[in-house]
Amino acid sequence: MRQAAVQEIARGWKDDPQTLPFLKELARLDDNSYVRYVAVQEIIRGWKDDPQTLLILKQCARFDKNWDVRQAAVQEITLGWKDDPKLFELLCDIAINDPFDRKYNWEDNPRQTALEAIIELYPDRPETLAIVRDRAQNDRDQTLREFAQKKLAELER
Repeated sequence: MRQAAVQEIARGWKDDPQTLPFLKELARLDDNSYVRYVAVQEIIRGWKDDPQTLLILKQCARFDKNWDVRQAAVQEITLGWKDDPKLFELLCDIAINDPFDRKYNWEDNPRQTALEAIIELYPDRPETLAIVRDRAQNDRDQTLREFAQKKLAELER
């Protein structure tokens, strides 16, 4: 219910100067992960060009308590800010250090989302092969290890 209210506020009061600060606060501090997720989505949808949007997304990608918010933030960063000079380092950090622990098969691992982006955006960087190899051998998530092993075989051809 609160998620729908957040969407309505973001869309109905986009021109109100208090809407973006309100959404930023929700994205960072709300107790409900679904509300944080919707706030992140609405910030991207309505304020992608705001200078603080990328910073908020990076904070969510690294520090949010819930995997779904972190995963969505990683995905949005890679879609909207491919040219950011610090993107590779951010993705590497997340691919290695995100605290995700799979409870159900349907969950999206932020480490895998970051690794997929690294492979897609930086296939020719020497560090790419090294990080894929590391994840193939050392990641604690079996699904991610299997994904990395498959990608490693493709990259080494």
